[in-house]
Amino acid sequence: VEKVKNGPSGPMFMLVYGVNVFQKPVSEVYTLIAQAISTFEASPKVSPFTSKYDAYLEGKATFTAQELLGLRLATGRWNGRNGLPYPVSAHCMDCHAISSDPSQGPDLWTNSCYANLGVPRNPNNPYYTMTDPTNNPVGYNPLGYDFIDFGLGDFLYPLMGLPPADLAEGDPLGIDGTFKAPSLRNVDKRPRQAFVKCYMHNGVFKSLKQVVHFYNTRNLTTVPGEVIDFTQPDPYANLKGKPLWPPPEWPSPLTLINPQGLRGGDDKGGSMGNEQIGNLGLTDYQENCIVAFLKTLSDGYFDPRAPEKP
Repeated sequence: VEKVKNGPSGPMFMLVYGVNVFQKPVSEVYTLIAQAISTFEASPKVSPFTSKYDAYLEGKATFTAQELLGLRLATGRWNGRNGLPYPVSAHCMDCHAISSDPSQGPDLWTNSCYANLGVPRNPNNPYYTMTDPTNNPVGYNPLGYDFIDFGLGDFLYPLMGLPPADLAEGDPLGIDGTFKAPSLRNVDKRPRQAFVKCYMHNGVFKSLKQVVHFYNTRNLTTVPGEVIDFTQPDPYANLKGKPLWPPPEWPSPLTLINPQGLRGGDDKGGSMGNEQIGNLGLTDYQENCIVAFLKTLSDGYFDPRAPEKP
């Protein structure tokens, strides 16, 4: 509260909430600070909804064949929302949902769930080397390269008086290794074309193509048809091929989405089942189409202030 009061936003804060606002209880001021931040985040300054996708929904833009197929694959629907099922689904909507009713407001492309995707470690994560408590007393990492990011478990279990990854307790909430699904809005937004973005909680992936290919093939090896089963005590025992990806940072079958890598969606090999990741059966072209669609979610495609053409 003192930082807001004495910072550059202090006078404006008092202009909005009253000259005596900082004399209120701290909890009330915190509520007003949160209100101000959320109002700003909901404003066109932060959330303009000016992507090609938004223009497409308004009939002001046309998708290419790749972009349209990517939308259908992402939603599993012919019309990209609530129509008839499309023959193939990448199950993006299971975590990055949009409303079946477009009148409910702009599509956010997330349902804010938490999931363990089996993302590998990032060996270049600088946190592994932050092991000096003298020079870095607050942010140092006493575990070094043995550190595992347990995501939501690292936050909630300590609040409950339990350690993360307490397998004796069986991860009772099923949250170790899970991370919040972000919005796909602006997932390809970057300050310049050559800028390299980092994806996933630890930044291990450096392109959308890499992310989509991981979703598609996480449980596979170099031998066609061979599937890694992470429900087994040693998932990598007796494999004939080389795994396409390094092991998950937290491979617990308790939280790992589709740990058995069931083909294409269900145990019968269908495309519209419930299994969301690891063995989707997408072709390279279909992966590229999903990437092409994801790029349409970047704001700045049109200027909402510009007059419409007759």
